[in-house]
Amino acid sequence: MENTDHWGIFDLSPDIPTFSSPHLRLLLLGDSAHACAPHQGAGAGQALEDAHILSHILGACRSPSNLLAAFAAYESVRMPRTKFVQKYGRLQGELLDLQRPDVGDDLEKLKAIIDVPIREIWNCDLGAELEKAHVVMERKSAKSIAETPVLALNSLDRTE
Repeated sequence: MENTDHWGIFDLSPDIPTFSSPHLRLLLLGDSAHACAPHQGAGAGQALEDAHILSHILGACRSPSNLLAAFAAYESVRMPRTKFVQKYGRLQGELLDLQRPDVGDDLEKLKAIIDVPIREIWNCDLGAELEKAHVVMERKSAKSIAETPVLALNSLDRTE
């Protein structure tokens, strides 16, 4: 081959501690939160999964005070999954570029290593993930309500 193209493949670190800023009431999703290497073709799907979970969780908010609980619920299910996809995207890139000395160009080893994470990525039960997120949101919302100070006014003490 006379000429080959080389280009960088960039992703975000899976060590990012959060997708949100409670102070700013800001939440990231898709590549802005968890860009991943393209070797699994899962990046766009991850953004759609994010949108599915987030839209349902936000739809369950009954007041602005539920917003931070919704953020926590979203992160509780999306962060582990997206970190998994990021990790195995990098690994699959190394494998497909034949950069792993322990595998090299042994196609049987390559297939065995790639097969398990690919099945995990493509066979996610989003309904179950959404249920987990709803449980977290309910728990966080209840905790928030319990920690909110309540001012009680006695109608007899009011002066007009």
